[in-house]
Parts: sequence; C-alpha cells; structure tokens
Amino acid sequence: MSWNCGVEGETEGPEVEILRERQIKNFAAILLLSIGVPMICMGDEVRRTQKGNNNAYCQNNETSWFDWNLVEKNRDIFRFWKLMIDFRKHHTTILRPSI
Repeated sequence: MSWNCGVEGETEGPEVEILRERQIKNFAAILLLSIGVPMICMGDEVRRTQKGNNNAYCQNNETSWFDWNLVEKNRDIFRFWKLMIDFRKHHTTILRPSI
C-alpha cells in the first residue's frame, strides 16, 4: 500500500512537494536511527524515482539511469541525508553492539 500525498506522479503543487519532502526526511531519519544496516536504494538521497516500476533492473533507459541533475535539484534533501549519515557515524550508541 502506498499513498502519494493525494497526487499521483510529479506535481508542481507546493503543498504536495512540502509534504513529500517531510515524509522523505521522516523515513530517512527512521531508517538511519534504527539498529542494523540501513538499506538505501541508489538515488533515495536525491529523490530519484522509477515512476512506480519496482523492477527496473532489466531496463536500459531513463527508468533505471541515474540523473545526476537531481543532486543539484534536490540539494536540500541530499544535505539532510549526508547529515543523518554523519550523525549515525558519530553516535555509535545507536548501532547494535557486537557480541
């Protein structure tokens, strides 16, 4: 089940974009503050999308390519991911202790 903030696909609606960015940050924080190894897909940190395709590995087109322009376009989200990863590295108490 998924919910796309009331609008399917890309949108220029500022309210929807603000909500989506907040959700991305919430999910990133939950993932990176949880115990265990975080599983991050390539491009999560810059809002890369496969437009609903959950198995794009066999496609050699824009669906599976990495658009490097997204790094600049979504630099605020990218910065948030970098800060969260840095926080995780420096606060090892959130990591599972080795036995």
